[in-house]
Amino acid sequence: MNARFLILLLTLSISFNALAQDNQRFENIEITTTKITEGIYMLAGDGGNMGVSIGKDGVFLIDDQYAPLTDKIVNAIGKISDDKIHFVFNTHYHDDHTGGNENLGKMGIDIVAHDDVYNRLSNGQHKENITPDEIQTIEDGLPIISYNDTLTFHMNDIEITTKHYAHAQTDSDSVIYFEGKNVIHMGDIFENSGYPYVGGHL
Repeated sequence: MNARFLILLLTLSISFNALAQDNQRFENIEITTTKITEGIYMLAGDGGNMGVSIGKDGVFLIDDQYAPLTDKIVNAIGKISDDKIHFVFNTHYHDDHTGGNENLGKMGIDIVAHDDVYNRLSNGQHKENITPDEIQTIEDGLPIISYNDTLTFHMNDIEITTKHYAHAQTDSDSVIYFEGKNVIHMGDIFENSGYPYVGGHL
């Protein structure tokens, strides 16, 4: 048997086994919902915690964890709001915060993030061992709006203000402030298992 063919079979076998393990891992994940204050919720599953603002202007979602969890996340949001997801905002580029981007982008949901999130996602830097062919498939998951320093969303009768913090866990981290609600979402800048990230880790 041809050596190249054997290598191809081995590669495919490893890939299928990894995919099966991933599917099994996410199959048992449940998305839990915690009400923080009126109109603002936290969703938890596997990856960075998500934030949700609901109201008359639709749903504002912060981060979207991993791609296999998209349906579960959308279903969880459907239990607290009948409105569509208007925006998903990525706090930074890591896959447990942006993994669902492509799925949500294909649903017509606008993705928003810092400029450096756009740059890193467009180069495939959120995934390990990405191939050139895979880079061509991530366009649906790219932010349609990106910003440099601060950005404010005027929706659901509040101001949702995002601010970039350059030298935090990554070079792309944002913190989201819900004005007048005494609520902020810090992405992975706040780490409850150790000291906060400082110094521009990637």
